[in-house]
Amino acid sequence: MSITVRQDDLSSTEVQSLIAEHLSGMQSNSAPGHVHALAIEGLQSPNVTFWVAFIDGMLCGCGALKELRLRSGRRLLEGPRSMLIQQTA
Repeated sequence: MSITVRQDDLSSTEVQSLIAEHLSGMQSNSAPGHVHALAIEGLQSPNVTFWVAFIDGMLCGCGALKELRLRSGRRLLEGPRSMLIQQTA
């Protein structure tokens, strides 16, 4: 099994579909106002770095790091059906 992680610009339909699926699931399973996920436009912000992960050439997840202030950020790691948020200090 080969795992590859690289930065991405969110231009591929495969990555856009993964983000759309994630947002749809978050919106249908979260209380109104409690969806803490960025849409593609937010992920393309200059203060966000976005990565994709592939296993044997197949997209299996993505993640982003948004700079909130100097020496702090929020890591967002998500796969097709799950998301892990870890706040850093």
